[in-house]
Amino acid sequence: MAITQEHSKLIFEHYESGDLDWLAKQVNKKKHAIEEWANKRGLVRKINIRRNGSLEPLLSGTLQSFYWLDFIAADGYIHKNGHLMVSQVEKDKDTIFRFAKFLNTSVYEFEQTTTFCKCKQYRVNICDIKIGRDIRKLFNIQDHLPKTYTGISLDFITNEDQAAAFLSGFIDGDGHLDKHSTYIIQCDKSWFDTFKILLSKLPKNMQNVYLALIYRKDRDKEFLNFYLRKSASNALVEFVKFNNLECSKRKFP
Repeated sequence: MAITQEHSKLIFEHYESGDLDWLAKQVNKKKHAIEEWANKRGLVRKINIRRNGSLEPLLSGTLQSFYWLDFIAADGYIHKNGHLMVSQVEKDKDTIFRFAKFLNTSVYEFEQTTTFCKCKQYRVNICDIKIGRDIRKLFNIQDHLPKTYTGISLDFITNEDQAAAFLSGFIDGDGHLDKHSTYIIQCDKSWFDTFKILLSKLPKNMQNVYLALIYRKDRDKEFLNFYLRKSASNALVEFVKFNNLECSKRKFP
């Protein structure tokens, strides 16, 4: 089926500096079909995967590396070809710039238009087939899954400090503070076993947690709720400060 006039306008507007995966969904075409159509009309992509930088720091074994690993698990992906990508919106751009600094790479900006709004995005891209695949093995992501994370293996976490740093990364990526300054994570129910294991690995003063599957009527599905009660939340904040973890000031004030 040919690309409609409405979709062609969308491609002209977003092809050069937009998210190609998002664009493909909007026009219901494969990416290579859009690229062929755009190339015939002289459109050139201004954004390419940033291949400078290194994924090696993610396997360094430092507490900061455990923080970033769970940040990726919560809010990014590593494709089976080794391509790592993490994006953040304007209010969390400081996080993506810290991540870029950790990997000695650059950040690119682009605008993404959704049904609800147009917003600026900040993204880190690095493609490293070997280390990217090593991290997927670390997480025990099956080869048939291209990039989407469900619950992952935590066998590589061997002590309490690593578990606490890992948890802080997930909160920064996919958690939030409630009005009582306690941390809440709500994610796909497939993470239930992963979080049960993580809970057993955390320091005792961070184990005051409510962990349950909650049905949400608005989504018509179950979600995992991981709720740190006040004592556990305070202990995690102290841990982050004591170990100088570079966490988001918005999430860890």
